[in-house]
Parts: sequence; structure tokens; C-alpha cells
Amino acid sequence: MPREPKTKLGPDEHVITAWAESCAGPGWANQPVWVLVQDATGKLRIECLQPCHQSSDMLTIFGFSSLASIRMKAAATEIMSGWRKRRSRV
Repeated sequence: MPREPKTKLGPDEHVITAWAESCAGPGWANQPVWVLVQDATGKLRIECLQPCHQSSDMLTIFGFSSLASIRMKAAATEIMSGWRKRRSRV
């Protein structure tokens, strides 16, 4: 059973999306799940679920979500960088 996260959803909030993202540096590594939350007014916030707060389902699909996030980020960067280049030519 995962430990209870410090941050919870309020009564007027819902999860928009969540994605896994591995990160590491010299002598450390982490596997957080990032959660995009929206309240009733439309305000957005991002929360971080550490591995000790993740469910067994989250831990099981972490690798797939992380890979999808890496590929989506690369594709978005490529397409948005192309827009910047096209705009600068006009």
C-alpha cells in the first residue's frame, strides 16, 4: 500500500493527466509521476508523486508512460521549433 501523498485533490478539483518521468544525476535517480490538476475556476497546478506514493498500477506502467512522455516531448519540440523557424522567415 503506498504512503499517503502530502497533497490531495480538493472537492472542486480533478486530474487532467499524469505522466511518468525518470531523472538522474551523479549518485542519485528518481522516478516521479507528475499530475496536472485543475480546479473549478480552471486554474492548473502540477503535483509530483514520488515512488513511495505511487500505486502498484502506476509502478507497473511507469516505463510505458515515461517512454511515451519522452517521445511526445521530442515530437512537440520538433513541431513547435519548426513553427518558430517558419515565423522568423516571414
